[in-house]
Amino acid sequence: MSNSFTRKSSSQHSCDEAVGSELLHGITLTRLEDIPIENALHEKEIFEKGEDLRRLNSERCPGPVVVSGEIRARRIIEVYRRCFEDADQNTRLRVVSDFIAHFPQLAFDADWLRTLLRVPVLCPPVGDNSREVVFGAVANGFRRAARGNKEPAIQRSYRISGTRTAARNLQDELSMWNDSLDRHHSTPEELAARAAEKADEIAKQYRKLGQRAKQRLTRLLEDGKCYKAAILIAARLFGVRERDLQTSTK
Repeated sequence: MSNSFTRKSSSQHSCDEAVGSELLHGITLTRLEDIPIENALHEKEIFEKGEDLRRLNSERCPGPVVVSGEIRARRIIEVYRRCFEDADQNTRLRVVSDFIAHFPQLAFDADWLRTLLRVPVLCPPVGDNSREVVFGAVANGFRRAARGNKEPAIQRSYRISGTRTAARNLQDELSMWNDSLDRHHSTPEELAARAAEKADEIAKQYRKLGQRAKQRLTRLLEDGKCYKAAILIAARLFGVRERDLQTSTK
């Protein structure tokens, strides 16, 4: 395994508000919440195919859309809510079933679905026997999910690709920080203090790191292992396994 990414020599425009950190200033990103939902049905199809990281924002940002899991989840819930409200009587239940089949982990986070389950008669377009047919659609969705609804390969590919881009930029920034240290004339205690200070700074920006990851990060920074530190941060930020981000020696 290679122990470093290729250092970048060119500067790119930053859209790093999507993750809220100056450490990612080299990545071209756009805040997902700033992109209007112009066609909910089209977005629904994109999410179900797992192509949202590539196709959702093609006009506003040429690169992959890299966002946090929380932001993406809120977007998905809102897209399906709009699809449900815009659907006719014959397709509303299909929207419910599709939502649960593709995103069962979000089923109980969707206010619109919880409301429908509590008082299905509030949505008369579902037809007669509202409670029975609504719960039937929910059950069908969970059955489809149970049969296996793995992350599409294309979505996984774009997610890993985008996260590697983030890791490369993180490594660049951490390497600059590391180069600023006078390691030859610093005591181990001084280096440990600087590493702890930097880890604290990063942990405040990225709450997803957690205490254990922060401790690992501190040790890596203390040892000057910027590549591994960048991998650790990026993996925690975007929910990717560290081993999936490591590049093979060419």
